[in-house]
Amino acid sequence: MNHVIELTNDTAIVHTAEPKGLGMCVDLEIKLPEGVLANHLLITGTVTRCESIDHGGEGLYMLEMKLGKMSPTDRKILGAYREYLERKRALAKVTIDLNEIQTAFESLGRNLRQLRETAEALRNNLRGTLELMKIKAEGKTTIH
Repeated sequence: MNHVIELTNDTAIVHTAEPKGLGMCVDLEIKLPEGVLANHLLITGTVTRCESIDHGGEGLYMLEMKLGKMSPTDRKILGAYREYLERKRALAKVTIDLNEIQTAFESLGRNLRQLRETAEALRNNLRGTLELMKIKAEGKTTIH
């Protein structure tokens, strides 16, 4: 299965399971998101680079292709799809930032709980010291 890595108005870079020769004409089928009337967009292009890569233990190929001529409608669909991918990347980044913020707040909460526990222990120690000082001042005990 092909996985689109980068897509511009003129080029496409994809991971693919099979190598392709330079100059070879290739049809790239791009699956469009759910809710779109068309299921996919078919793009024709010419291979400009094909390299073997190790992708998580899988032997894949990185294929770069120069996009061929497209109808004005397909060009609009490609532009809209690229905008969709950009928004998806931006939302993923925001989600990551929100996760980092949540982690920071959880850490702050733990630190505040620890500070409260320390303050309560200090308060209890001070109360005990004050009680002893009061008892000694009244002369009720002898400290050796």
